[in-house]
Amino acid sequence: MLTVGTESYVEVADADTYITDHYLSTDAQRIAWEAMAEGDKEIALKNAVLALENIVVKGRKKDSEQSLSFPRCYKNANYFPFAWYEQAYIEGIRMDCEVEVPVKVKNAQIHEALELASPSKDTIDFESLNSAVNSYSVTGLSESFKNVPAFASNTPETELRSKKAQKLMKLYTGGVYSVL
Repeated sequence: MLTVGTESYVEVADADTYITDHYLSTDAQRIAWEAMAEGDKEIALKNAVLALENIVVKGRKKDSEQSLSFPRCYKNANYFPFAWYEQAYIEGIRMDCEVEVPVKVKNAQIHEALELASPSKDTIDFESLNSAVNSYSVTGLSESFKNVPAFASNTPETELRSKKAQKLMKLYTGGVYSVL
């Protein structure tokens, strides 16, 4: 059984409903998802949340004891609708804390689980982008490798296969390295 808050942001039933509501009945990924056993769907959701957890995100965990990264607290949450927040003082600093896990994070997990369960062109693009090989030549038998700077890792593009999930998670990233 999938444990929300520890292993996942969503239940399998939530993912089923979201996929039914957002993907055509003829979509290959929806067909593959609906054909999967409940246990396989749980594994896809667990692996998707592991990918989400690898992304460096703004703010800090709402509760230092929580297993997953969301909900979060921010020193200044002006870029989010204030209705999603409650004020708290953490270590003497006024923080705006999410009341619950944002819907966009839950949806990103579902899109990533779907991509893991039924790879599309997004996975091909992901593997190409994250490959160490920059170019190769058959005739000259040469190969060159990418020189990827350390700061380029742990972003939605380097951790998530689904482009829809990448777009949803962009809001929570953006070059911020502060833990507040």
